[in-house]
Amino acid sequence: MYLVSKKYIVPETEVAEIIKNNPLLLLVLENFGITKFEKGITVLELCNNTGINVSFFTLVCNLHNGFYIDNPGNISAGDLPVIIGYLQRSHEYYRSEKYPEISGYIKDLRNADNSNILQIIETYFNEYFEEVKEHIEYEEKSAFPYFFALMEKKISPVADDYSSTEYKEHHTDIETKLNDLKDLFIHHVHINDKNRIRRKLLNSLSELEFELKVHSHIEDMILIPLTNKIEQELKND
Repeated sequence: MYLVSKKYIVPETEVAEIIKNNPLLLLVLENFGITKFEKGITVLELCNNTGINVSFFTLVCNLHNGFYIDNPGNISAGDLPVIIGYLQRSHEYYRSEKYPEISGYIKDLRNADNSNILQIIETYFNEYFEEVKEHIEYEEKSAFPYFFALMEKKISPVADDYSSTEYKEHHTDIETKLNDLKDLFIHHVHINDKNRIRRKLLNSLSELEFELKVHSHIEDMILIPLTNKIEQELKND
């Protein structure tokens, strides 16, 4: 027998139920800019009240519940502001919450045992997160403004300076290095009186890794195909 607690979310599901089933969805709501909701409200009602496409909302929630979605459903170019807004808020979560949290755990371990491996791990993580910040900066300063201009038809997609193809090529799989970092901790870091911190650190790394995978899936499956479609439509006009 398998104990599976995560449920597939549909528009009729109550918002309170999805959070009780998976508290991580509180973060999803925050990234949609939602901080409060009425008792008994359904996902569909919440989306109608906030102007969010229910197909996109349920897709993101179900990804966080561990369901791989290969068909994005009824999501259109008009949903780009909500999609990009969601991705931008998740960027802020990485920068202001997850990175300081993980960095703090590493410093706590290094203060307890300033071994070579912990120094290497701290350097590795700091260098890794510089790559993450560089990727975030690229998206926010180059890609997202282009997508907005494209949607408002303020830019020609035939210009040589930028396209969604370039964005896709730049969009590297930044979450893969976290797996190497977890391996280092699991196999090489053993501090008897700091196991609590080690456990919290590994949990935090896993949460970040999972969030980055969902983030990449949204970009690859929804954002890039949508902008490709807009580019083709403008070229054909």
